[in-house]
Amino acid sequence: MKHHTALQVGLLLLTALVIGLGIKGAFDVAHSRAFPAWFPPAFGFGVEAILFITVYLVFFYQEQKPLRLTRGVVGLTWGLLVLSFVCTTSVHDFYPFRLDVQDAWQWWPSLHLNFLLAGGGLVITAVLAVAYMRGHRAAAVFLLVALALLLLLPNDDCHNPFNAWWIEHLGASPLMYVPNVIAIILAVDVFRGKGSRFHLWMLVGICVATLLLGLGHRTKIIW
Repeated sequence: MKHHTALQVGLLLLTALVIGLGIKGAFDVAHSRAFPAWFPPAFGFGVEAILFITVYLVFFYQEQKPLRLTRGVVGLTWGLLVLSFVCTTSVHDFYPFRLDVQDAWQWWPSLHLNFLLAGGGLVITAVLAVAYMRGHRAAAVFLLVALALLLLLPNDDCHNPFNAWWIEHLGASPLMYVPNVIAIILAVDVFRGKGSRFHLWMLVGICVATLLLGLGHRTKIIW
């Protein structure tokens, strides 16, 4: 019972944090002139839709026939969580998941924490997946929530309209891994036996959206 209560409190805390960060991010984008005219409304709508759907699925939706936690469903869910780290780092040219990461480590010392959260997050998620598969389900899910809290540490000091306010006030932004945290919230709902196919489609959507956002930056289409 204590473990279940702690997990529920953790999910509530994570959800409150990502709602606040998401709304703040959309507000800053809407008031920036650095983006093409189509991007602020599209980004704001996307953020609001993702947050609304996540809250609805996790706290209000009652699936009549929840997903059976087959090996396929479990493996796909963990796999999408791992993939989400790679997709998110597309905004940083996929560092630290590149062979020349040692060079990048020297070029951008201020991003050391950012790289550690990405690389460490992926590795830890993979390890927790193995632990889950081997029967340590409760511990793996609980540690996944703890990992999500760490991902919200201020870690990104790249100067762009997303991060400007955070850099000015905290020295770095906590926004980069918010999509990964949302993915974790949805995945935990699946692991608790409350998931639906739409949960999995949302996980896929988060991976695709963060990948496109990063590629939009690398190609200078967005900023």
